[in-house]
Amino acid sequence: MNDPFKNTEYMVLEFNQHTAGVAVLVSSSDGLSCSGYSARNRDDAVKDARAAADRAKASNLPLRYAVVHVATEEVFPASA
Repeated sequence: MNDPFKNTEYMVLEFNQHTAGVAVLVSSSDGLSCSGYSARNRDDAVKDARAAADRAKASNLPLRYAVVHVATEEVFPASA
């Protein structure tokens, strides 16, 4: 298996203030689901985080969003 985060430099994390749960925001682009953004798509990550925060606020949900910079250190199990 290849590194699932190859070329992923940014992710949008969703934090639920009531449960202290954290999840990765999955967005759709051209019909494809994506959870990671490359450096050239950082602005898309910010746009998606802002849009998700606006939707949560409009629905009175206790969610906050953060664009985080990531670097994959290890992937398990290692590819063959």
